[in-house]
Order: sequence, then structure tokens, then C-alpha cells
Amino acid sequence: MLVPVSHLLRWRDERLLYRPFDGALERLDPGEREDASGNAAPLSVQAERVALAPPAAFEPECLTLVCRGGCRLSCRYCYAAPAQAAEGQARAVAWPAAPAVSAAARLVARAAARAGRPLVVGLHGHGEPLADRRQVETAVTICREVAAESRVGLILACTTSGVLDPGDAEWLAATFDQVTVSYDGLGGLHDRQRPLAGGGASSRVVERTLEILSGVPMRPGGLAVRATITRASAPHQAAIAAFLLDHFAVSRLLLEPVYAVPGRGSPAAHDLRPDSLAMARGFIEARREARRRGVEPVLAGCRVDEPHGRHCAILQRNLLLTPEGRASACFLDPGNDPDLSPGVTYGAYDPASDRFVLDPRRLEHLLDQATRPDPGCLDCFNLLHCAQRCPERCPVAAREGPGSGPATACDLARRVGLVTLVEAAGLEPGLAELERL
Repeated sequence: MLVPVSHLLRWRDERLLYRPFDGALERLDPGEREDASGNAAPLSVQAERVALAPPAAFEPECLTLVCRGGCRLSCRYCYAAPAQAAEGQARAVAWPAAPAVSAAARLVARAAARAGRPLVVGLHGHGEPLADRRQVETAVTICREVAAESRVGLILACTTSGVLDPGDAEWLAATFDQVTVSYDGLGGLHDRQRPLAGGGASSRVVERTLEILSGVPMRPGGLAVRATITRASAPHQAAIAAFLLDHFAVSRLLLEPVYAVPGRGSPAAHDLRPDSLAMARGFIEARREARRRGVEPVLAGCRVDEPHGRHCAILQRNLLLTPEGRASACFLDPGNDPDLSPGVTYGAYDPASDRFVLDPRRLEHLLDQATRPDPGCLDCFNLLHCAQRCPERCPVAAREGPGSGPATACDLARRVGLVTLVEAAGLEPGLAELERL
């Protein structure tokens, strides 16, 4: 597929020449004024095109262990286990078996040794990873042994709801290098969106966990907060950022709109999804607020400072291990989904050989599908810095939902991407102009 080498971006009377492959940005002499329609959208005017490079071979840089169940919340927009949330009950947590963890860790550690980097292990899930601490302790012990045997360093990361007993939070702080806590903001907002299973507020428990984590030195970027933004919270992103950064030792802030995946998760998620204009305006305001405090917030679906694509684990060089001991390309896959799991798995633990075996043909197919752009995205200046409507639209699973059209995800990424480039060029974009983009 051929894509433009450069784009002409127009903002008010300014013209910017942007080359996405190397990130170069150049202010040109003022050209013609905006047309009568007031159109300030970016225009691709460069005839030169190049072919997108084929996907690189999969070389895992990270191992993510996925748990299932054990959730203590009943989030209104849950994409993982809505039935569990509706019942207000936490199922027993399921983890990959120890032999599968060891074999997968050895596979990733060998790649880490070849590249001269540490073994990175993350704990994530369709539930609460810390719901069964003994299982987590076993996994940590295994990964430490593998790292020592492979003579590589080890970085441990964990994503948690933050609804933890103080003892578990203290152990988490002492054990892990990086922790991401989900917190949707300012008491009432968080409690409405993320109530406890069976009812009740969860914000104070999460804030207590953040206090405990803030009291323990971590690696740079060690404590992160992910706020899921809804229609109700989109205008309050700046206040959420200020509160978190003023009260806790947060060094990474992730602001992400609700995932509204068709046929999966909470039926209410689509109605909770924020308007793209409100989300863009709120994110840019939050970014300005956070920058005053020395933090650069992240919108995962549009990161102009780095080339990226969809959220597929394989594109992140992440071996994502499901509780059944299979490698999955999709973070939405809990491992036992009959509709999704067969289409996104590409390897499994083999007990006979005690090895983790990848299927190269399956991997090649998945990488090709994951990196193949939507034809409508080929001329977009944001192509190399956009998730292309993932996870709502998925070329691998042939899925496209009502919340994945240009009026939502594309508009959001385009607005945030253009404002980011305008700011990088030393211009001061006015938020009122976002409506015209």
C-alpha cells in the first residue's frame, strides 16, 4: 500500500509541512488564507508516495500474564465480564499454570538476552490480578528465577483496580517496579462509573491504595493512573489530572475513552462513550494542566510522538498469555471466548517438550492483518500515530461497531493529532477551533 511521504497541514494562516516517517515538522511561509468555508483541516498535497514496510517478525519484548475473574467491582462500562459485574459476585481468579508461565518467560528472556535488555513481565486481566496473591507470588518467583538463569534484568509491572486490602497494596508497592491503577476521578464520578460489586463506593479504597503506592520509590514512570473517560467525565479531564497529580506521586497519566466493542462487554458502554469533540477538548485541557506539573498525559489511541498502530499485543511485541496457556494477539481475549480466542491465538505451551511453541504461519497472518491499514486511512496525516478505531473496529476479528465510525474515534485522533503538531510548531491553538476540524 502506498502512502504520502509528507502532508501539508493548515492552521489559521500558517502552513506546516509534516513528514510522519521521521516526525519532521517545518513551518512554511504563509500561503493562501483559509477558504470561505473556514476549512482548517489538514490537506495532503504531496504527490510522492512510498510503500509501507512489511511487518517485522515477531520478537517478544514483554510477557503479559492474564488472569480471569476475581473482580471486586461492577463497572458500568466493563468490557471484560459484564455478567459477573451484574451478579455482583467475584468469580475465582484463573491464572496460567506455572509450567506455562515458566516456558513463556524463558522464551521472552532469550529474546531479551539477545537484545541486551531486561525481561519485562506484566500482570493484567479480565478481573483483579491481586485477587489471588499466592498465584501472583508464584508467578513472580518463576520470573525471577528465569531472569537469573538467563542473566538478564527483570522489570515487574501490574495493572490493578486499586480495590485492595492495605497489606496487598503494601506488598504490591514493595514488589513491582511499575503499577497502573484505574481511577476515574473525583469521588462521585469514580463511584458512579466503578461501584463495588454488590453496590457501594470504591473511590476511597482506590485513593488509599494510591497513597500507599505514592509512599514507595519506584522506577521512573512507576506509578500510573488510567482514567476511563465517559460522556459525563469528558469535560472534567483537566480537574481529574490536577487532582491526581497534586495528591499522589503519579508519573504517568492515561486518559482513554470508553471501549464500546460490538457484541462484547457492557451494553451501556456505547451510550457512555464521550463525544469526540468533548473528549478532544477535555484531553487537551488536561494535557496543559498536567504539563504544568511535569507530566505528559497519554491518549493511547493517538500518540504523535511515537509510531504505533492498533492495540494488538503482537504489534507491541508482547506475548500475552491467557489462563489456558495460549498466546493471544488481543488484549480483549480472556482465553476462553469461543468467538474470539481461536482467531487471535498463535502459540501455546507444549507439556511434552516443556516449551512454549509459536506458530510462525499463524503469526505471519495475524501481523499482516493487524498492520494492514483501513483503505480510508491511507491519506491521513495521522496514519502512523493512530490506533485506527481499535478495539471497536478489528480487521483480525472482522468486527466493526456503531461506535467505531469516523464521527468518533477518527475525529478524536485527528483533532488531538493536529493540535499536538500545531503546539510542536510553536503555535498556540485555540480550543474553540477544534469544532471546525
